[in-house]
Amino acid sequence: MVDFIRDAETTALITSDGPAATGPDSGEAGKIIEAMGGGLGLVYEKEDGQLYSGVGSQLTGKLQALVYEWDFDIHGGAVGTIVMDGPSLPANFLIQNAFVNVLTAVTSAGSLTQSFGTKSGATANLLALTAKASLTAGAKIQGIPDFATLADSIKETTAQRPVTAIAVADATAGRVKVVLQGQILA
Repeated sequence: MVDFIRDAETTALITSDGPAATGPDSGEAGKIIEAMGGGLGLVYEKEDGQLYSGVGSQLTGKLQALVYEWDFDIHGGAVGTIVMDGPSLPANFLIQNAFVNVLTAVTSAGSLTQSFGTKSGATANLLALTAKASLTAGAKIQGIPDFATLADSIKETTAQRPVTAIAVADATAGRVKVVLQGQILA
């Protein structure tokens, strides 16, 4: 995820590594500024994983996509629960759609199963335990909820990061992205 501050007065893009570009016509900064409509300042706070407007309040009322990742090379793959990389789910975030994209096949010497969930709700409320045979490179798996049934939506009341749970046998490889679409309902 790109960490940035877009200041409406200076039209600058600042990354966590320092200034990346300034001015509306300077490459990636210009693309981001144009995509944002040119007038809204945003701050992604890496420390707490929240996205704030230029005045410090969280964005509300707009559909957002939050992306999380489990990478065996970074997180390991021992049986148990692992907190995934990505921003915290904001308090009062209503998850309306979830899907999984397997970038690198999940492998194991045993009969591994893997699930994804919101830490407080459950370890499998976004995607139930799924066998490694379904977690092949390039697989795209619809999670829960799926926009089809409002009753499947999940509303988180506290800020937290989603988790993945590995069961039965340790993983030996794998990289998976989880995308959650929804909005903050105050």
